[in-house]
Amino acid sequence: MKINILQRISISVCSVLVIICILFPPYYGTYIVPGDNPRPSIGYHFIFNSPSPSYVKTSFDNFETDPTIFSNSQEVFGFYSDIRYRQLYIQLIGLSLLAVGLVLTFKD
Repeated sequence: MKINILQRISISVCSVLVIICILFPPYYGTYIVPGDNPRPSIGYHFIFNSPSPSYVKTSFDNFETDPTIFSNSQEVFGFYSDIRYRQLYIQLIGLSLLAVGLVLTFKD
């Protein structure tokens, strides 16, 4: 199978998007308290510079939720961030399917 110019462009663009998705994965923050720990999304960040605990705390200050979760009477164990792997995998699978679909669409 010979690859034409449109297929090459499609593969190149999707490859660049995959690299960007890997370099800037989605993160969620966790507020560690006794009981249920809320984990909202805190956006996309560079993989080698993950969000700091102070950034996660600032994100929670802006997070609208049940005020009883954030009551001052509870002991706070800390904040941390982690990559949202499920969302990252879905993005990578979606980009792979897009690349395959474009290559098949631009077939001679």
